[in-house]
Amino acid sequence: MYYKARVTDPAYYCYKAVGFRDVVLDTTETYYVLGEEWECKEMVIERSLFHALN
Repeated sequence: MYYKARVTDPAYYCYKAVGFRDVVLDTTETYYVLGEEWECKEMVIERSLFHALN
């Protein structure tokens, strides 16, 4: 399972706390939302850990 998190978003730390890890990419993705620049990180969780949480 993948999740794209805004680096400054508190949800980013919540996802890390339950087992998501950062995906190492060559570049950080940047999105523009309502006139703001958002730098995002891609995250992944192993399927076995995801199912254990449900």
